[in-house]
Amino acid sequence: ADWQVALHLCCAPLSYVLGESLRLSGILCLFVTAIVMRHYSHYNLCDRARATMDLVFQAIAKLCDSSICVILGMAPFAFADRGEWSLGFAAVALAGVLLSRAVAVFPILTAANYLLRSPGTRLGWRMQLVVWFAGLRGAISFALAVTLEAYAPPVVTTTLLIIFFTNLCIGPLTKPLIRCLQLSTHE
Repeated sequence: ADWQVALHLCCAPLSYVLGESLRLSGILCLFVTAIVMRHYSHYNLCDRARATMDLVFQAIAKLCDSSICVILGMAPFAFADRGEWSLGFAAVALAGVLLSRAVAVFPILTAANYLLRSPGTRLGWRMQLVVWFAGLRGAISFALAVTLEAYAPPVVTTTLLIIFFTNLCIGPLTKPLIRCLQLSTHE
């Protein structure tokens, strides 16, 4: 079990290093590796190694979540003196994010409903609306924007504005939206 845990822990950093050394996005390599490992390798570990990995990854997730909160909380102060804050650009980018999220979410979920799900388990339009409204935002987009900072400083500040808007305005409105749409836990 020890060697399984050690090997499992080495795969993620190696994928990041490999991606960066090939001048690809290390973060996206890490993201894809995590999905593939959870789907394939996690269930092939022995019971003891699987239990250990679950605890280790829960601890790492808590540490990373706390670190991201600190980094995102300090980021506006780090970029405050650069003068690259454009509310107009951020508003256009936010509209683009919401539109592109709609263009991605609704067709993909509709196709998944008809191709992959049985009639009793399909996501209705109300749940699809919640998925669109409460979509992922934050850490990965900020990390990708920071890698572009040398080329486009306004991208980083605009990404920060969108992250703060979606987390501080859209995030708290998700629960009222669910209540307004009268969705229950079984839907």
